[in-house]
Amino acid sequence: MRTSKKGFTLVEILITTVIAFLLFAVMYATFFSVSNTTETIQRRMKASEITFRFLDKFSREVKCMIREEKDAVSF
Repeated sequence: MRTSKKGFTLVEILITTVIAFLLFAVMYATFFSVSNTTETIQRRMKASEITFRFLDKFSREVKCMIREEKDAVSF
């Protein structure tokens, strides 16, 4: 007569728990890595935007100075 035992052994549950923990740890690290990279890219884009605005304004100022010198009457 055979008795069938249904269920999981403690070793199987421990192995499954360790594998699940490792998967969550990898997902956690990946999420925060992507989050940090996104923040860095946003900071760099903001710095680039400020630089481009400055250069645009500066170039317009220089162009106005050159035009004024050409239009000026000298004696």
